[in-house]
This record gives sequence, C-alpha cells and structure tokens, in this order.
Amino acid sequence: MGLFDRLRGRAATPDPAPGAAPDNHLDPDDLAHMEDSLRERAQVVFATATEPFEEFDHLASDLASEGFPLERGRTILREEWDRRAALAVEHAGEDQSTTLRAAFAQLRARGVAAFEALGYDNAEGHDYAAESAGSAEGYVFFHHQDVERIADGPGTLHLRYAATRYESTTAAGKYAEDEAIGRRVVAALEEQGLRPMWDGSGQSTITLEDLRWYPMPGERPGD
Repeated sequence: MGLFDRLRGRAATPDPAPGAAPDNHLDPDDLAHMEDSLRERAQVVFATATEPFEEFDHLASDLASEGFPLERGRTILREEWDRRAALAVEHAGEDQSTTLRAAFAQLRARGVAAFEALGYDNAEGHDYAAESAGSAEGYVFFHHQDVERIADGPGTLHLRYAATRYESTTAAGKYAEDEAIGRRVVAALEEQGLRPMWDGSGQSTITLEDLRWYPMPGERPGD
C-alpha cells in the first residue's frame, strides 16, 4: 500500500463520503497535529542522537499505535534525520557541540555527572539527574526544551546544576553547595574555550549564548 493510499484510508477504494471518518478514525486535523508532534519530537531527539537511526523506529511505531500511518511516520523520521545530517555538514566549521561535550566529559572525570537532553523541563531534568548521578558530587544538564532553542541554532543554552548530597540543612547553605558545583561547571567550560555567563548564584542557570549546536546525528565527536 502506498503512502498516499495509507493517508486516505485504504488502497483501491473510493473516497469516503464527505464528513466520514477515515478508516483509522483520525480526521485530517488529527493527522496533521500528530505529524507536527512527530517532527518536533524527532528534531529534539536527533539533535542529540548518538545511536544508529534504526534505534528510533519506535517513535513511528508508537504513533502508529494511535492510528498514524506507520510508513508516513518512518518517512518523517528519515526526513528529519537527513535534515540534521545536512545541517551538520553545512555548519561543520562552526559547530560547538564537540567542545561542549568535551567539557561534559571532563566534568564526569572530575566527579560531576553531565547529561544531555535530560527530561522535558527543569523539574523533570533535576529529578532524573539526581536519580542518575550515582556517586557524583553534583550534576549538570540541559533538558528537551533547551534543545529546542538550539536545535536549528544559534541560540542560548541554559545549563542547570546542583549538588547531589547536601551537608547543610538551610536553604542558604544548600545554595552555597550548588554554587560550588556551578563554579566547577564554569571552569570546565572555560577550559574548553567556551564563554559561559553566570552571576555566581546557586539560583541562576549558567548560559552559553549564541551556541552553535550542529552535531552529526548518531555520532559523538570528541567523546
């Protein structure tokens, strides 16, 4: 069955009567919304992907379980993957993903866990980072919404951080322990030639302004 037949409902059958629901019970607006959602999801995932393309087929099959045409989903994923690869080639001379990943690798070697695209938002990212940091003294991460801001770059990346275990029992004391982790993050970024912006407060994110993030999907150069 061809792609257009799948979108219309069934191959070699007449068009449904006006107002009738397609065979998959999704009207055109539903299909368009699901396609947009898949493209947005793929944009974030492929901007930080390190696995082979085949590992992401579940994104199409998950949507197919809700009635979206499977082959259309796979086509969208291929298009988005190819778009990320083309961006990587076009901007290879200005890409800073390798530099940031080198700073993250350095932090991990020094006892600070570092995560890419962890969680959907700030709260979820902190929860996952705290759970995954293990014996690290602190952690740093950026989440999915952060990736959206830099996926087609350049953009501002917010880095969020914290200590994993607090000795202090006061809010001020905990912020001070977070600040110590923040200083280590800033130092690692600067050692790699990046220019982080931070006011030194444990309540503020560390930002990398005008960051150019164009890694080749499926690869981790610099790690």
